[in-house]
Amino acid sequence: INNNMTTMKEFYLTFSQCWINYTLAGQNTYNNCLVGLHGHVFDITNFLEDHPGSSETLLVDGGGRDATKYFEDLGHSVSARKLANDRFCVVMDYACLQPQEEEEEEEDNKEEEENNEE
Repeated sequence: INNNMTTMKEFYLTFSQCWINYTLAGQNTYNNCLVGLHGHVFDITNFLEDHPGSSETLLVDGGGRDATKYFEDLGHSVSARKLANDRFCVVMDYACLQPQEEEEEEEDNKEEEENNEE
């Protein structure tokens, strides 16, 4: 057995952590601006001039990279999140949705238990 060979599982886990950076690298121009948020890719090229902040903010602080932390630190509204998902999402990583769905299901179960206790 060659220990230098990467297993498919190791390759997949490594790739899943870096594919977004590879895809987004250099994509922060007025002609092509891609942003990564929560494992998904958003094409915000046509939104640059309409953004309530400024186009420069998107290009410099978010464009061409995973901007999840920056996006969350600014505390975007529910409507901003819906707008992003509905109009600009071009690549959806469904694996990123699983934990959120499980958390919502757990919250629903807790609410049911609390209601049953009353």
